Amino acid sequence: MVRKIIIKILEPDWYIEDRELLEKGEYKGDEYYAHFDVLDEKITYLHDCISVKIDDKIKEDKRFLEVCEFIYLVDDKEQKRFTGTFIDALEFIKKEGSFYG
Repeated sequence: MVRKIIIKILEPDWYIEDRELLEKGEYKGDEYYAHFDVLDEKITYLHDCISVKIDDKIKEDKRFLEVCEFIYLVDDKEQKRFTGTFIDALEFIKKEGSFYG
């Protein structure tokens, strides 16, 4: 069973969060993004603003390769749903957010 992960874009900020594990993750500081939380090697929260970087280090990090169901919300209403990796979710944010393209 894949996890359900929420995507929100509030330009210039963006968020990717597992609402079930949101408060349980351990803060990893700015390892990749302004806010990066992990629990049992699973990403529970990502947040940054202004940019969406996807460098080689991220592409090689197994935590970003987990397949999940991502649900894009606008004003807390579902706009799109897709299955993919966290890298796919970051690419989605880059394409969807007018601020980042």
